[in-house]
Amino acid sequence: KHSREVKELQTKVKNLEKSLSQVVKDFEKERDRLVGKGKQDLEESTVENSGLRKLLKLKEREHTRIKKLAQDIIGQRTEVEQFFLESLEQVRDEIVRERKERDA
Repeated sequence: KHSREVKELQTKVKNLEKSLSQVVKDFEKERDRLVGKGKQDLEESTVENSGLRKLLKLKEREHTRIKKLAQDIIGQRTEVEQFFLESLEQVRDEIVRERKERDA
């Protein structure tokens, strides 16, 4: 009877060891899968980050160029406005001069 119990216990131990071994293998397999996925995700994020940085630099350059163009346009508009104001003043002066000559 004692020998039978020992054998049963040994069988249980072997079964538990097999189960534990399988659980460990499954865990390691899942861990390796997750580590691989993490590395892949990190690599994809790094590539995406690099692309976004390049895009940001392009946008910053474009923004700077647009600001410069806007300043140029404002400067040109100011020059044109000044020209029109001077022209208007000149026309007014001529009208006043012509009226004085006509009335004199």
